[in-house]
Amino acid sequence: MADAWVKNGGKEVLKQAAVRFNDISDDSAFFFPADVATQEGIDNLAKELSSRETSLDVLVNNAGMAWMQQFSLNTWGPAALTSALAPLLVEAAKKGEGRGSVILITSVSESMWFAASPMNGYSLSKAAEAALTKILANKLVAHGVRGNTIAPGTFPSPGNNPANAIMPSGNAEAFVPMKRNGNADDIAEAFLFLATKASAYVTGQKLALDGGWSMVLNGRWRLVADGRGRFSLSLRSYTPSKDQFRERCRHAEVQVEHLLPVKWDSERGPF
Repeated sequence: MADAWVKNGGKEVLKQAAVRFNDISDDSAFFFPADVATQEGIDNLAKELSSRETSLDVLVNNAGMAWMQQFSLNTWGPAALTSALAPLLVEAAKKGEGRGSVILITSVSESMWFAASPMNGYSLSKAAEAALTKILANKLVAHGVRGNTIAPGTFPSPGNNPANAIMPSGNAEAFVPMKRNGNADDIAEAFLFLATKASAYVTGQKLALDGGWSMVLNGRWRLVADGRGRFSLSLRSYTPSKDQFRERCRHAEVQVEHLLPVKWDSERGPF
């Protein structure tokens, strides 16, 4: 997958990526900037692709932004773009071997509902995109086109810098069961699986690429001993420290007092 997927640098980043891929294989890549949150942008992109190609083997819906913009970009955009490019996808599907694959990039945050989360708008938009995947898969399956989702967990990027302690990638060892961030190989292998005949019999599914984070994202039940041979269940949430949480909310312009759980442990976070 192109480095441009995890960068937000505009035309220059896309141009550099195209040059790099064309160095590997001549005339294998080109770039065309478009605003896929608008109908005009989608129409222009579809027109450009249709002028160059007679079929489209794989379409990856992955674009990223606050609330209304997120819903437009993460939900309406993929639906409208897939619809506009459906004729090319159907033509590719006729060739068999898994061609005609639509891949939507959601996020582990689609399953994030704990009270202290500062990402409510983003989580809602990604949950809607996950539902869209199943709708598209059902509408397109009769034409041989498949639709699936990759839901990444924490991957280092300019917007998720490991050097910043308030970012998830800066704390992966503490809350991701596999104790690391995802990397380029992880996302590339997932993409290749869903884009090729390896997944020719797979549609309407979600691949959680998160090192197990979604298993504990909203808390994990554990046994707690009272020292007298008795045990009780306690729910532990894997969230930032109180200070980290306040810093995130400050950036998100959220009133912390409206979101903090009733009980807070300074070492473990809310539980």
